[in-house]
Amino acid sequence: MNRNKFFRSSFRNLFAVVLPAVLASFQYACSTIVLVSEGEDSIEDIAVAVADVAIQQSLNIQDLDAKLLQELSAEVGEHLDSFRTELLNWEYSNRKMDDTLRQRLSEIIREANWKSVGLDQLDPQRARASFYSSYWKDFQERIIEGRSECRMVSSLYGETLERYKEIYKDDASNVSHEEAFILIELAHQLINRDSNLYEAF
Repeated sequence: MNRNKFFRSSFRNLFAVVLPAVLASFQYACSTIVLVSEGEDSIEDIAVAVADVAIQQSLNIQDLDAKLLQELSAEVGEHLDSFRTELLNWEYSNRKMDDTLRQRLSEIIREANWKSVGLDQLDPQRARASFYSSYWKDFQERIIEGRSECRMVSSLYGETLERYKEIYKDDASNVSHEEAFILIELAHQLINRDSNLYEAF
């Protein structure tokens, strides 16, 4: 008895879910037939209209993807601006960097770097994230930990240089002041630090 009740209940639930979908498709089919029979649209017109809707939906998805990428780019930019501001404030304060600040800066740059992976290859925020990530590594080793040996700039910042080269290979007219500083700073370090390291060998 219980078994029969269970099957009846399951069938009723399934029927309640499936019936609206079936009725909706039936109603759409009926409305299409009515349109054609009344002579308002031909089959070809309906096919074109359906194709237009499909194209429009595709464009909307592309627009949504572009918007999400813009939001992600802005988010990465905010993280990098925050990192840069905190580091500059520390530098101007002329105090020793404590573990709390070091950890916060590491978290900010880690988050920015992780999110930047989802950006377009030619998005400048991705190149900025690469630079500040390498810079923070370099900064911790040389300034905070006081290591006497230092990495070669060409290997440490190689990815950053490649990214900027790709971004501005066709048009370098829209380089921001910050990016100009980054590139000049990298060029300066490449010339000085790497040449000195080569001489040591």
